[in-house]
Amino acid sequence: MRQDQPAAHDLVGTVREYLEGLAGKLDDEHRFDLRVATHLLGIVERELRDRPDFEDDECAALRDLTGAKEGEDAIDALCRALRAGALDNRWDEALAAVNRTVELKMKVVRPAALAPADKGEKNR
Repeated sequence: MRQDQPAAHDLVGTVREYLEGLAGKLDDEHRFDLRVATHLLGIVERELRDRPDFEDDECAALRDLTGAKEGEDAIDALCRALRAGALDNRWDEALAAVNRTVELKMKVVRPAALAPADKGEKNR
């Protein structure tokens, strides 16, 4: 049921922004601790906002590559296929799927570390 409230990622983002505003009022040690906390809140914010879509994209690509069934862990299916040599003749496709998986994870954990074309979102 849809609630008439802010989404969880918006609430986390509001707290993160508030804490970022406190940085100038803290000594160096506490400012560092605050930066760690706001970085982690940024991860949680992106995880809540983006991860379901990323998981759908990741799973669909890996299922297409490995033939994994709906509900089967796509990463496990990829590992089994690689170990069995089932993707030896499709190495470029396998590498592209792994790269896409890593890219999606980086968009959640540290988006600023991606290539310049993907740096539209501020690293939080």
